[in-house]
Amino acid sequence: MAILVVVEGKQKGGQTLSPVNFAVINAVQKLSQPVHAIVVGGRAADCATQLSTIKGVDQVFYAETPSDHWQVPEQLAVFLKDFIDTRDYSHIVAAANFVGKNLIPRLAALLGSEPVSEVINIIDGETFERLSYAGRLVETWVVKQEHQLLTVKHSHFSSDYQRQPPVSVVKLDIFVNQPEVRCAQWLKNIDSEDRADLSTAKIIVAAGAGIATKDEFEHLIKPLAKALNAGIGGSRIAVDKGYCGSGGLIGQTGKSVAPALYIAIGISGANQHLAGMQASKYVVAINNDAQAPFFQHADYGLVADAKAVVPALIDAHVAIVGVGGLGCPVSTYLAGAGIGKLTLIDHDSVSLTNLHRQVLFTESDIGKPKACYRSA
Repeated sequence: MAILVVVEGKQKGGQTLSPVNFAVINAVQKLSQPVHAIVVGGRAADCATQLSTIKGVDQVFYAETPSDHWQVPEQLAVFLKDFIDTRDYSHIVAAANFVGKNLIPRLAALLGSEPVSEVINIIDGETFERLSYAGRLVETWVVKQEHQLLTVKHSHFSSDYQRQPPVSVVKLDIFVNQPEVRCAQWLKNIDSEDRADLSTAKIIVAAGAGIATKDEFEHLIKPLAKALNAGIGGSRIAVDKGYCGSGGLIGQTGKSVAPALYIAIGISGANQHLAGMQASKYVVAINNDAQAPFFQHADYGLVADAKAVVPALIDAHVAIVGVGGLGCPVSTYLAGAGIGKLTLIDHDSVSLTNLHRQVLFTESDIGKPKACYRSA
């Protein structure tokens, strides 16, 4: 039996595939079964060609749609159900994002299976781990059924991939919504073309209640994100105030992200928000409240007014992201921003005394004691 990975194409930019798909492909390798990929969309042929050269994929299927076609999940689920019925698949897996969360439960209902959502670890073919209680508890699910329907929390798996010689690519019949179903009308994509996708961004700048007005968001958060080529997100209150759209919500009821650097500005650090960014490698928290819970989860905590700190970060013009990770130490970037001497507080056991010390972050640094700094 094989595994079927439902692949999401990427409509904007030069890439045809979103990197979240590579994380899903890596996640299922532990099962040591053949992996088939299927992609449905306007650029499905291009996606299939790219998928065929990704190591770990054994066969690719694709179905084209009109370029402006909106894929209704109810009908896409029927299309996939008919496809699965003619083949032998033990697992059907998709990313735990907007597409996967809409599709997999509907497909599971058609197949008479129980879906397992937001899987963070695949132990074996019937045993899976997922988070609950805002990420504070890991549940182990043992599910015995003919078809395992999973959505994978892609932030917990590597999106790195290797190439291989192209494998078989099979074209399916064109996918078109049936006319009796009322479909949403596609108006336009309001996402900024030059803004990094939150799901794959190496750097994310997130705002919270500490950003008091829309004007502050426009003149602090957006310029900083532009300077760093970062994605823009926010806590629930930032979304409710209209600072960023619902697609920018990071947290238990929003997106889960795993950037190399997460800059939280004016976010207190509620568990619901932490659940969505806890996979971040390095975290900088900026808040004028020294008691904010976020400081307990930050690698660098700046107890300072965002209106003073953020312009300095923007003016620094230091490239953080390099190939495969950070282009310079976080400490070098913050010190280079002209913030000045930052004195260690509350964590006397930490050897760092200020951000001017050159600290090169590597994988081995993850899990070391956190440091909290107050501007002098």
